[in-house]
Amino acid sequence: LKKNREIAEVDCLINLNGHCFSESALILNIKQLMIFPVSAELFFYLDSGSNESFREKEIIELKTLGKIFSQLIKEIERNEKSAEGITGRSEEAERIRSLVRKYAIVEEPVLLLGETGVGKNRVAELIHKYSGKKGDFVSVHTPGVARELFESQLFGHRKGSFTGATSDTTGFVAQAAGGTLFLDEIAELSPDTQAKLLRLIDKKSYTRLGDSVERRADVRIIAATNNDLRELIAKKLFREDLYFRLNVLPIVIPPLRERREDIPELLAECTSLLRKKKLNKAAIKVLVDYSWPGNIRELHSVLTRAGIEYEGDEIGAEIAEFFEKDFPLPGVVPGNGKLDKIWQELKDGGTFWEVVKNPFMKRNICREDVKSIVQRALRESRGKGYMKDCLPILNISSQEFKKFLDFIRDYHVL
Repeated sequence: LKKNREIAEVDCLINLNGHCFSESALILNIKQLMIFPVSAELFFYLDSGSNESFREKEIIELKTLGKIFSQLIKEIERNEKSAEGITGRSEEAERIRSLVRKYAIVEEPVLLLGETGVGKNRVAELIHKYSGKKGDFVSVHTPGVARELFESQLFGHRKGSFTGATSDTTGFVAQAAGGTLFLDEIAELSPDTQAKLLRLIDKKSYTRLGDSVERRADVRIIAATNNDLRELIAKKLFREDLYFRLNVLPIVIPPLRERREDIPELLAECTSLLRKKKLNKAAIKVLVDYSWPGNIRELHSVLTRAGIEYEGDEIGAEIAEFFEKDFPLPGVVPGNGKLDKIWQELKDGGTFWEVVKNPFMKRNICREDVKSIVQRALRESRGKGYMKDCLPILNISSQEFKKFLDFIRDYHVL
């Protein structure tokens, strides 16, 4: 039934009569039993209550029912795993999944906290999904709306309420009626809008710009930020009372580097980004060991670039070529005279094979030393972060590029 974690097609049923049963089945007085698999761990048992065998029509119906059950179980399992941002088996991933399920069934505001790219939007979508709300999930990227226009965009406005208001508009709050309003990067709101958002949360009502009619707000608020709101409160840039109203149900989403054990499962869910290319063990190790300053978003970008640009069917340690160059890579450890000496020998014309590989093979330097040298070369190449960019610095010819990649892969340097 189980092959590569996928459930086989439900096309086999087992039809047993009373003579085949174990003692427990005989005690239950089972006469004719039909068994079919729903998942690898779950089977559906049906007793006809009669000594007569199941008819062909009943078997066909049961096969159909089995397929439906199997699809439902798969959907439940997918929901439990919750992809893109909270996938994984780490304690942190399970904690977030648990909070999502708990917070989804209540109406209080939720505040999502975490670095850029950790998956705050995805968590907000899941809370809405599990809530069972019939209204829409409306996502608003706060910095993407001009401050002077945000109030009218949020609450709506009447025609003629300001220059350029040529018609009535409903606003994000009305669009999310009966659903969820997600405000991303909440720290970017102006003081005036913060005050009106506080009123929306407290009184569940709002007024369109240029209107005198107070309207009921049937909407659940989820906010997110990558800023320290308490620090902004101390600087008088964010309202303390709004913070306390939003922070009723907080969820702190950890960066990817703090839950590396989840990376293999994230990779398994992102295979489509690789465009049918495969990652070998060396590639997976490189991806697990990387610091991921851009978190899930950066992981998706790296896999997308590799899927488009890499020539070949299997990607190894050279996956590191596709890391973001904008983020600083760790260089040589300060004060490490041994590595400084190697670096100087490279500057003086020594080749990578002479001054790096040979000492490594003789165990005069370790894998981490080689890693530091290669990463420093990548950083100082000022290219796009591809391995080819560092060849001149390491005095490696273009004809030796494949040999260099093989060495990196075979000895797990990156």
